[in-house]
Amino acid sequence: VPLDGLTEKQLLGAGYLAMTVDQGQDMERYQGIVPLGDATLADSAHTYFQQSEQIPTRLRLAAGPLSVKGDRSAHWRAGAILVQHLPRDGGMSPLKLSSGDAPEGHDDGSDRENDDWVKARLILDTVEDHELLDPTLSAEELLYRLYHEDGVTAYPATSLARHCTCSQEAVASMLKGFTPQERADMVENGEINVTCEFCSTRYSFTPSQFS
Repeated sequence: VPLDGLTEKQLLGAGYLAMTVDQGQDMERYQGIVPLGDATLADSAHTYFQQSEQIPTRLRLAAGPLSVKGDRSAHWRAGAILVQHLPRDGGMSPLKLSSGDAPEGHDDGSDRENDDWVKARLILDTVEDHELLDPTLSAEELLYRLYHEDGVTAYPATSLARHCTCSQEAVASMLKGFTPQERADMVENGEINVTCEFCSTRYSFTPSQFS
């Protein structure tokens, strides 16, 4: 639904979608970047999975205002559901990327599709926004509602949190590795400013901190 008369593409504007994957300790983070040139954020995510992950993927996103009883302030809630065709023993998916995973306009026209994958993504497409936004509908209940005919196994949930390993101290240590002249060249308006490329946190320093 357009917001204030603007489509989702107009709201997103020009830019890039960066997907950062942190696989934990002893593993390097990696980042895939695709342009926000598609009609929706979900379409851009499909482009990422097609080009970078190369895993047949279907994704549904929803966001909207949430009414809280007794609270007149604005609350927004977002929800998402994703289905992927994965190999049983690791490695690449046995499906070609043309197996219906990409949004309209991205498919190469191949008509050979895996029946189970087609069924899984068609079922996912039946999910409505209110189901993804309903705080009383758990993920397990939604999965069972969609895929109970094929059997659903729900594993313990993994807690998610917005987090980046960058810090003021780590950035300062990195800057100390430059020569005084190199740091002097970084000064703008009396400060050295560094923006983390992963989380967009901005750190500011004065030249005197490195004297």
